[in-house]
Amino acid sequence: MNVIELLKNISLRSPREVRTFSKLCQPDLVKINSAVIIGGGKLTDYLLARLVKLRMKIKVIKIDTDNADRLAIKYPQTEIIFGDSTKQFF
Repeated sequence: MNVIELLKNISLRSPREVRTFSKLCQPDLVKINSAVIIGGGKLTDYLLARLVKLRMKIKVIKIDTDNADRLAIKYPQTEIIFGDSTKQFF
């Protein structure tokens, strides 16, 4: 099983889950500096609002152009990538 297949089954829905997962992967990690979010629904809005305040470098991959445009306008400091997150290239 490759990394992409493995990561398809992981869903982190809150900052606490992100921290817990991060500590499992890298126990010595002191601070998370960046994040990649797949999708652009209500949960993404919630997470972006919190992560932007932490001054993290954030990328969002979204397949829906209307929602991608909305996020790009609302969060100009975030990189919004229009693409299919199930593909290994964009």
